[in-house]
Amino acid sequence: MKCSKCGAETADQIRTWQMVRIYSKSGKASISTTVLYQCRSCGARFRAIVERRKMDIKGAMDTVRKIESQLAQVTGEKVELGAKVKALEGERAKLLDDVETLKSVARTIKMLEAEFMEIKAKKAELEEKVAALIKEKEVLLKTIEELKSQLEAKELEAKAQELETEVKELREEEKSLREKLENVAQPAPEVTGGSSG
Repeated sequence: MKCSKCGAETADQIRTWQMVRIYSKSGKASISTTVLYQCRSCGARFRAIVERRKMDIKGAMDTVRKIESQLAQVTGEKVELGAKVKALEGERAKLLDDVETLKSVARTIKMLEAEFMEIKAKKAELEEKVAALIKEKEVLLKTIEELKSQLEAKELEAKAQELETEVKELREEEKSLREKLENVAQPAPEVTGGSSG
């Protein structure tokens, strides 16, 4: 169907309906089928009568009954569709709630991931510090052992000097005593002299 606005021949049928017109004077009737189109090109909507038939009143009344029956069916379908739409709206609302919940969960996960990365970085830093402290402790223990050895050596050296002094004094004392003994052990010189009488 050609668009009445832009002239494009690409239009979609939106809705179709029939109209019955009864002419009371002549006793005749006519039925026209009208279609509502929407242009794909410019989006305009327009109507067009696609069929027009003339008939007698009896035929028109049969058509009216048929249209009423179709209308009742369409009304029932409309109610059913309304219920489905309502159910879909409920589902949509639930889905929107679920989406908000998921967004909130995603935000929480993002926060937790950031915290985890921070904790991981702190852990790495602490592990580095602990490794450095362990190394320093090992160095200090080694230094302490070396210092203890040096101290023991110094103490032993001091003791050795002390003992050497004592031994030296004892040797001098021994020497002195030996000399005294030697002096005591020697006989006294004889005194010789003549007395005249």
